Amino acid sequence: MDTKRIFIKNRFLRFSINKYSFKSALFLISILIFFTACAGKQMSIEEAKQVTVSMSGKSFVPPPRAINDIIDILDQKGHSDLTSIEELRVKAEKNPPENVGKSSLANFYYNRGVAAFKLGRYNQSLADLRIAYQYSVYKNRRLIQHLSSSEYRCGNFKRAIELLESGRKLGHPGIYDHLVWVYSRIGDLESAKRYQQIGNSLCNELQTKWTNTNWLRVWPARMKANLLEAQGRYDEAEKYYRRILLILSPSSKRAYPIAAFWSKYSLSANLKKQGRLLEAESEARQTLKKAIGYGGKNSEIVAITIGEIGKILQGQGRLHDVPPAR
Repeated sequence: MDTKRIFIKNRFLRFSINKYSFKSALFLISILIFFTACAGKQMSIEEAKQVTVSMSGKSFVPPPRAINDIIDILDQKGHSDLTSIEELRVKAEKNPPENVGKSSLANFYYNRGVAAFKLGRYNQSLADLRIAYQYSVYKNRRLIQHLSSSEYRCGNFKRAIELLESGRKLGHPGIYDHLVWVYSRIGDLESAKRYQQIGNSLCNELQTKWTNTNWLRVWPARMKANLLEAQGRYDEAEKYYRRILLILSPSSKRAYPIAAFWSKYSLSANLKKQGRLLEAESEARQTLKKAIGYGGKNSEIVAITIGEIGKILQGQGRLHDVPPAR
């Protein structure tokens, strides 16, 4: 690949979330597939079936060999709990109150920002939660977690770490789960391992104090998966991603849909890194349906998922299966 092509490819890979749109994501697929050929051995359908059964206990159904249905999916409403999703959308689209004090504004922007975050609208959640953080006297754990995640998703890694480090004094395992996630992503494995140990200890301590212990099982699994991924141990990490999907209860998925989305997305990305591209494509298609159901077809998480599908198709060498930009 010549220098010009590498430059073009890297430029499109660096699209920030706030520049993503439905059209640009589709165009990104075209660029990725056009400029890069498939590398490495591809897993056959029969091999994929056997591996999937051994890992998840479910038979593998190959995805369609054409991608016209992906375009059709984008015109659908998606599969979701419409009542809970609609409630989040109403909260995310409320107008701010007039003639109220800082405390009321902090509460309003926090609630609207969290609703936007749960729908995968990171640009909005970042703007709202920054205002909430500015007006809040007490920086609670949820505010710190949601704001730091929004900062990270929008590319502000340093600020995300600063917020999470400031939240360590709260002694909540969710803070350490986020610290492991961010430090793993930036390659600081020493810090990630240290915070994983603290997070695991907190989860163990709270097992007898909390009535709902689902998250006390999710956080250790997610911390472990993130660390294994950072070490390139993708097959081991897969087990923990699948465990998270099993642990998350239907009520947790309704209350916190973005957690279910990222768990599904992470599994797809993990399978892609293992070279199990047919399985990765199948998971990514399901993830796309969830993303549309949560945030609508113009949301950031839909664009991110389409980009992931593009990378998977690129890995399969399907140079002609390019959806038209529109």
